[in-house]
Parts: sequence; structure tokens; C-alpha cells
Amino acid sequence: MGCERFFVLIDLFTMVFLYKIAVKFKEHMLEEENVNKEAYSPKAVSILLTVKSLSWLPSVVLAVHVLNPFSIMATLALSTGAITNLIILLAFYYFLAGNKLLCTVFIALSTYQAVYPFVFLVPTGLHFYKLSHSQPSSRSYISRRAVSSYFGTFTLYLVSLCLLIGVSYLTEGSWEFLLSTYGFILNVPDLTPNTGVFWYFFTEMFDHFRTFFVCVFQLNAVVYTVPLAVRFTEKPFFLMYILLVLTSIFKSYPSYADAALYFSLLPLWKHVFSYLRNTLVVAAMLLPAWSLPLFCIIFGYLLAVQMLTFILPSL
Repeated sequence: MGCERFFVLIDLFTMVFLYKIAVKFKEHMLEEENVNKEAYSPKAVSILLTVKSLSWLPSVVLAVHVLNPFSIMATLALSTGAITNLIILLAFYYFLAGNKLLCTVFIALSTYQAVYPFVFLVPTGLHFYKLSHSQPSSRSYISRRAVSSYFGTFTLYLVSLCLLIGVSYLTEGSWEFLLSTYGFILNVPDLTPNTGVFWYFFTEMFDHFRTFFVCVFQLNAVVYTVPLAVRFTEKPFFLMYILLVLTSIFKSYPSYADAALYFSLLPLWKHVFSYLRNTLVVAAMLLPAWSLPLFCIIFGYLLAVQMLTFILPSL
């Protein structure tokens, strides 16, 4: 019973920080728009964001999380992915709050748990350099000052991660835990079917080529960071979200909890949904994917009720 209460508490904290992230994001978008408003065309007035148009944002983000079958299943399964999601949300929140120390600490903690979140260092470095140089005309992302800012962010992250790993070493008394945790994630020894792509590919793979393709697949989960960073240099928070989606899809052992997190944050960009293409095709794919877990829960409940109806009278 104590374990169930703990995960319910984790979910409550997740909802709190989702709401706070939406509030911070709303303030961030309005502030960024006001700074750049002079460069906008007079004809763009009708599509500018306003306080009224974004007032619904925190409530919608919260509702999507609460009603998301992936979030429900992650909590019911008592998945540690829910804890990882909360830590990532804390990194997102302090990213928007402008707290470099706590942001890098929580990125280190999420890396300590799941390896792949280390890619968040790239948008974090870009963001905090951007905050220190608010004037676009004096901002250069490849200058000496920029590199110095990136190095400071990376140093905070590395120190935090080393401290966490050092505590694990002192607790275990050896370095064997590295092979059992990070080695397991990177070597992919367990090919039990899951929501990812690794298991299916490697069940068909000859052992002779396994090492090469493990490296290729692991690289595939993080290689998009560089081109996306070049493209979205001025939008580091959006870059961070895109990297969250990509690593959640291409990591070696994804789960429902990973999908729950990026679906919960998706409404933050509802103001650009009207510009999307092929919305009917995308909706036709997403709705069955969302409804299937919920259908499984309902079907399992009804099946259990029917079985108990027939079994209990015979006892």
C-alpha cells in the first residue's frame, strides 16, 4: 500500500510541475514576442499571441496528462519511468525559470537514471547563453563567450553526475553497477518485445553484425541533436522538447511512461497546430494508439469481473 501511495504522490507532483511549466512557458512566449514585436509585419497582428489566447494553456496541459491513458498506465504499473519523468519535468521547469544550477543538476540526475537525457545539455547551453546576451545583434553562438558559457554549463552537469555516480560507488563498494545499469541499456541484452525498435531488429540480426548495429542504433537516438541545434538555435526550449520525443522513441527500452511525458507537453504548442499538414492522417494514427491502452484496461477489468462471477459461486 505504501508503494502505491508513493507513486500517486509522484503523479501529483508531476501534475503540479506540468502546470507550473505551462505557466512559465506562457510567460516566456509573451516576453519573447514583446522583445521581437518591432520586427514583425503590421499584417501579423491577427496571429500574435495574447494573454487571453494563452490563458487556457496550463489547464489544457494538466487535462491532457490526467486523461492520457499512457500516464494512467504508468502510474498503475508503478513504473519507475514516472520518477524519471518527474525529474525531467523539474529540469524543464528550472530551464524556463532561468536557474542554471538546478537545471543542470536535474539533467544530471535524469542522465544518472536513464542515460539518454544528456542530450538536453545542448539546448540548456544555448538557452543560458541566450539569457546572458539578450540583444540578438550582439549574440554569436560560436564566439569565445558562447563557448565559455557552454563550458560552464557542462562543468556543472559533469560535477553533478560524477557526485551521483560516486555516491553509488560508495554505496555498492565497486564499479560493477555500471555494467548492470548503463551497460544493460547500451548493450541491449534483453530482447523482450516492447514499444521500441531495438528488440525486433536484433531478433533478426546475425550475432556477427550485432556490435556494429548496436552502435548504429544507439547513435541514432542522439545523432539528430547537432542538426536540430543548428536549426533551432533561437528556440532552445522547443529543441529540448524535440530531443525528448526523439530519445523517447529511439532509446533501447522505451515505455508508456516516455510517451506519456511528451504527449502531456504537446499542448504547449497548440497555437501552431493550425499550421500543421496532414492532420487527418496524423490524428487517424494517434487516436487508435491512444485508445488501445485504455481499451486494454477496460477489457482486462471486464474480463476479471466475468471470471470472478463464474469462479466465486463455484467456491
